[in-house]
Amino acid sequence: MSGDSTSPLYYKFNFYSIPTHFEYLGVKTSLGNGWTIDDKVYTMRYFNKQNYNGVTTITATSATDKLNSYWKVGNTCRSRR
Repeated sequence: MSGDSTSPLYYKFNFYSIPTHFEYLGVKTSLGNGWTIDDKVYTMRYFNKQNYNGVTTITATSATDKLNSYWKVGNTCRSRR
């Protein structure tokens, strides 16, 4: 890899980053008569981006540029006695 930004082997062209996050809000309460409710709302995100992954000279067939991601929002609610 090279520190020369004009070179195809510049080290900043070769990186791999996978940011993720998960958050939730939970509420649990008692309603009386032995009944309880446990509710959780959540969001989850995965973002996988990979640029060129190699250390040889770049050619027309050697590049890698992949992106796969998802974002999910949901809710789980339980009630019990």
